[in-house]
Amino acid sequence: MKSKAWKTCPDLKYLQVSSEKEKILGLPKGGLIGKSFLDFMDPEEASRTRQFFYGTDGKPRSFSRVVVRYLSAEGFLLVLEISGAPVFDAAGLFLGFEGVDRDVAAIPTHIAGIDVPQLEQIFGMAPIAICAVGRDGRLLAVNGMHAALSGQSLMSLIGVKVGDLHPESGQKIIQDFKLLDAGGQVADHEVVIEGRDYLISVTPIAKESRSVVAICVIHLDITERKRLEHQVAVANQRLEEMNTRDYLTGAYNRRYFDEFLTREVLSLGRTGGCLGVAFIDVDFFKFFNDAYGHLAGDHCLTSIVKAMTGSLLRSTDCLFRYGGEEFVVVMPGTGEAGAIVIAERLRKAVYDLNIPHAESSWGRVTISIGLRTIEAACAHCEMSTNEEIVKAADEALYRAKASGRNAIASSSQVCASGPEGL
Repeated sequence: MKSKAWKTCPDLKYLQVSSEKEKILGLPKGGLIGKSFLDFMDPEEASRTRQFFYGTDGKPRSFSRVVVRYLSAEGFLLVLEISGAPVFDAAGLFLGFEGVDRDVAAIPTHIAGIDVPQLEQIFGMAPIAICAVGRDGRLLAVNGMHAALSGQSLMSLIGVKVGDLHPESGQKIIQDFKLLDAGGQVADHEVVIEGRDYLISVTPIAKESRSVVAICVIHLDITERKRLEHQVAVANQRLEEMNTRDYLTGAYNRRYFDEFLTREVLSLGRTGGCLGVAFIDVDFFKFFNDAYGHLAGDHCLTSIVKAMTGSLLRSTDCLFRYGGEEFVVVMPGTGEAGAIVIAERLRKAVYDLNIPHAESSWGRVTISIGLRTIEAACAHCEMSTNEEIVKAADEALYRAKASGRNAIASSSQVCASGPEGL
């Protein structure tokens, strides 16, 4: 609720007041200046309110969170919460009062041709669960929706401890009162009751003594909203996966490879260790497409990705489709010896698919692999940019192909072709 400032002279005539208050009371801008703070109140309300400005001893005093009611000429009951304090000059001369209003409610008392509901009806028929809870944690007032939420009748709930209905909420209410007593505010929060999600909003109810005597608690059922949020989150996750995955093979795509490798090299420089990168090419794949057709080629690539993914035993190792029949595996925390072991598993997994390839000297589809490993000490040198890493791995791949394909070569050595060719 927004606070609006006001000032009065000692006889409570306005020196400053918000135009919003004037408007709802049916007055033009400036229409309350010079009028009494107690105008537009019924006599009993005015007498009660004056006592907050001047005590029984007639001396001006401070007050806080006093609820007052005005009745406008248009038939609106304006309910405000006011706080104020006397103002004195440097010599101690009493000048008047200043304070703030906070809107609580604006309720029409009559509208021509319309049966205006009473405040009790509005509270009772509100489509959200509302209750008032005392400092002892007992329910002071509940509406119909709150009774439905509790699964009990209205009258049976009055005086019942919230903790007996919902232990978690009972403990939270104790904490809420402590926070409000310390001058804080209770943040909106969520709870689950009987399998449904609720957003809880807590407002303090205070007396003129400034002490919080109770709280108003609203339970807003957000189960459907949470379900929709989950659907949106799942859809966004799928969209993100689509943006990072190759549509044909399901491997990560080239764009994500660039991001991933950059991140891993930076991490290598911070945390130490080593990083392995395997550059992979399907041997004689152009001849495979020419001999068997592009549809068979697509099926071949999909099978290769599935086989290679299955041979990666660590969740940190990631497979990417670099382009066409070229793939990359990034292996965090892997030195050259470990990279060679993983590369051999990749090579063998594809070889064991035994996909016929009449145009290959191996008689089946095979892959060749070039390796580049990076130590932490080199993470920030010019040889560890994405371009240089790929270039070094590609040069090793070229040597693997030159050695007869179905082979593995590192940036420092060439390994023999698979044992199948020995």
